[in-house]
Amino acid sequence: LDRDSGQVLWSAQKECELTSLDGHGAVIASFGFPYVKADIINPAYAQPVATVRGSDWSADIGKVHVAGPMMLLATDDFPGDGDQGAAVVDAMSGRIVFFEPVEDLCEDVVPAAMAQRVFFAADDGRKLYVGPGGMLVPSPAQNFGIVGIRAAGPTLVLLLRKLSGSSVRRVIGIDPATLQFRFDCGELGTEPDDDFPAQLQTDGYSCVFVASPNDDSRDCELRSVDTSTGRTLWTRKVGHWHAHTFIAGHVVVRAGDRLESLD
Repeated sequence: LDRDSGQVLWSAQKECELTSLDGHGAVIASFGFPYVKADIINPAYAQPVATVRGSDWSADIGKVHVAGPMMLLATDDFPGDGDQGAAVVDAMSGRIVFFEPVEDLCEDVVPAAMAQRVFFAADDGRKLYVGPGGMLVPSPAQNFGIVGIRAAGPTLVLLLRKLSGSSVRRVIGIDPATLQFRFDCGELGTEPDDDFPAQLQTDGYSCVFVASPNDDSRDCELRSVDTSTGRTLWTRKVGHWHAHTFIAGHVVVRAGDRLESLD
């Protein structure tokens, strides 16, 4: 639709999932499960700018994740030869920036890009894939799997969950260039136990995540830490957490039947 008049510019019948390229004037429409492909669309025109489809009908680009103008993809049979792997695709043109064969990438863990590298969880979170270069390193905490990844200022922040026993979570920060340990925020409790990508939010200066000291989903708190040092900036009780995000310098929280804006 035209922004000013509401007039329909074009329409198309397509069962798809939309991913916005914020600030880049385009949207990605992924379609065709279980062999997912994607159209890159300039909303002003009906004809896609490009289609990311691989070289064969069986190519599967998986769930589309974006970082700036790039698509970060855990793929299968893409661009060919039956390989599973990590692909970075220019989301404005569809050009493959690089592809590396790597098995058992975690499609549901949102990857990240920073310091001219990309980071994917692999092997059910037991390992971190670092590309280009095909490096696979163990999770930074023994018996914890990676369930969330965030580029947060100068630090790569990882949300971890225990692999056996209780599903307690913890947040660790590592240097994206050297992969050296930077800080450990300690254990966060077991709740919430889903929607892991939403549990870590950052504005670059701080990283805010959800914890449950009493392992009770109705008694959660938000914790904010400095992304350089891991120093705690503040803690706030929120009750039954649903979501939080940064908007215009504030942290907006949906908890219980309330919507709160935190300074």
